[in-house]
Amino acid sequence: MNQNYSILLELTKEQELTLAIEIATICVPSVFLLIFTLYCYLKFEHLNNAQFKLVTRILYSDLIYESIMSAISLSYIITENRSNEETSFRDSYPTFCYIQAYLSNFSILTSTAWTSIMCHTLYMQVYRNTSKMYYYQYIFVGYVIPTMISFIPFYVDGYGVTYPMESTNCFYNMRLERRSYDLYITLCYYLPIWVAFLYNLTIITLVVRRILKHITDFTNKTQVFALFLYPTILFICWVIPGLVQQLNSSQSIIWQYLSYFFCNILGLLDALCYCFTEIFTKIRINGCNLEYQEDLSESNFGTQTSQQLTQVVDSQQL
Repeated sequence: MNQNYSILLELTKEQELTLAIEIATICVPSVFLLIFTLYCYLKFEHLNNAQFKLVTRILYSDLIYESIMSAISLSYIITENRSNEETSFRDSYPTFCYIQAYLSNFSILTSTAWTSIMCHTLYMQVYRNTSKMYYYQYIFVGYVIPTMISFIPFYVDGYGVTYPMESTNCFYNMRLERRSYDLYITLCYYLPIWVAFLYNLTIITLVVRRILKHITDFTNKTQVFALFLYPTILFICWVIPGLVQQLNSSQSIIWQYLSYFFCNILGLLDALCYCFTEIFTKIRINGCNLEYQEDLSESNFGTQTSQQLTQVVDSQQL
């Protein structure tokens, strides 16, 4: 018998408020960290190489998603005690609801797609010994495909009220029957993420195997295994919550807290692991100004790791 998800996810007002506070605590700092990181990329031309341009595509997408989640949670916290009427965001502001749902889905898929593109460029550098960037093809994969996928739910009434925090939250329509909801969110959301995760894991595994055959230095080996951060972030933030939601017929409040925690640390992890560490080692504060420093210790994470490993491969003449 089909069930409406609202029956399965009924939470008390106190539980919803706790969840909103958790989301705001994670997302608001993430927004500021992402903005600072992007500001550094725009300010310092030294950071504007090809690899970092790919990183910024990921960060822009993360910024959209984290900003939306910050607005959802803060709006709920502010308005939670102002009205006793159970009015959903879709009923009150249908246009804003659909825009919010679309941008949430689009930003997640674009962030995931650009992560796969980064892995692909690394594969091309290691196996084909080329650093050429095919930006037009990348734009198609990174933006056009996510746009097309994100428009599909409009045609099947797939976007709508999402529980909890229905007064401010819109994503996939949980007022649908359980079977329809599972179908739409799997095809347009979870499946693309799972495909990207498997692709990234396969590519990184091939790259690591190739590089490890030609290096003996322990430091370089550590940098090699740091490449698994690419698929690991996807696994933590999307694959784990997605699998559990698909396997569990009902979710406890504990899982709700954990699920939203995993999903909303995406921007924080991307900023820290892909590039914030790199920026932190090269930027220093002089009074009220930020200055770029050339000769500082190298970061073990993110894009510079990819570049260093590519140099190692080239030196070994793979």
